[in-house]
Amino acid sequence: SLLCDYYQNKKFAGSGADGTRRGMGVDISLLSCQYFLAQILVSLVLGPLTSALGSANGVMYFSSLVSFLGCLYSSLFVIYEIPPSDAAEEEHRPLLLNV
Repeated sequence: SLLCDYYQNKKFAGSGADGTRRGMGVDISLLSCQYFLAQILVSLVLGPLTSALGSANGVMYFSSLVSFLGCLYSSLFVIYEIPPSDAAEEEHRPLLLNV
């Protein structure tokens, strides 16, 4: 769905450095490769962690820590674009539509 949003964006030029147009299939294959690379990196980190601790509890602690850091990063450093809307219209809109 991210690729579809990306390709529907008017700012997307879709051209490479040499002027050739890159297709959606190339982008899908790149995202798939990144997904598998992430799985390989996770297995490289969690395999030795599990063998060092002797149980799977380290996996749970490590994944909790990484998910907390991801939430912290997305709340502090990611800027979300809010589409412009008419502020005056939103102030007069009722909270419950069927009342």
